[in-house]
Amino acid sequence: MTLYLGLELPPHLKDNPKVIHCPIIQIIPRSITDPAIQKTYEELPSYTHLLFTSKTAVRLFFAHLQTPSILISTLQNKCFVAVGHATAQCLQEHKLSHIVVAQDETAEGVIAVLKQMDLTRAHLFWPHSALSRPILNEFLNNLGRPHHTPVFYDTITKHPDTLPDLQNIQEIVFTSSSTVSAFCEIFGTLPTDKKLIAIGPVTERHLHQLVKAQD
Repeated sequence: MTLYLGLELPPHLKDNPKVIHCPIIQIIPRSITDPAIQKTYEELPSYTHLLFTSKTAVRLFFAHLQTPSILISTLQNKCFVAVGHATAQCLQEHKLSHIVVAQDETAEGVIAVLKQMDLTRAHLFWPHSALSRPILNEFLNNLGRPHHTPVFYDTITKHPDTLPDLQNIQEIVFTSSSTVSAFCEIFGTLPTDKKLIAIGPVTERHLHQLVKAQD
């Protein structure tokens, strides 16, 4: 049996009887009344590049856009940069015309894409989690161009009402660094008798660090 810890099961796993879905993180959106989020929409017309490093950020951004005074049409001429195809697909649902996909699904991948662009007149926007690594924010600060990088949501541990019996599990899939940390918080340690699978290089590094710390 496989234990999948991410927020959402990928479509190809949804009907698999050998997969147990047990989300152990929870997204807590920041309020639309948060001054940093209000500033987002006040400055929206001036943004040239909008950077999205998660599907959650995309969904919250467009959920806030339901405010009647904000026109989605203002986004059509802007450049969107997405981490990976899943985030890009989330953007494509809103019929945006200019989406650049960072093939390296990390902040470093976004930076690599930005370095290939002419940003001399750029005004950049990056909504993200409170737990996001600082590397992209540091790059934007060093770039010297106007930018806004508000925290849109918090990621916290979600304690399931019923914990899965790990004795019946052969492999565990971690979809983010947050799921690795949450697993350790809930179960105490990472098991040494299971196959541990990390999605993405950042998750893999975090997983290996904690495994090594247990040795």
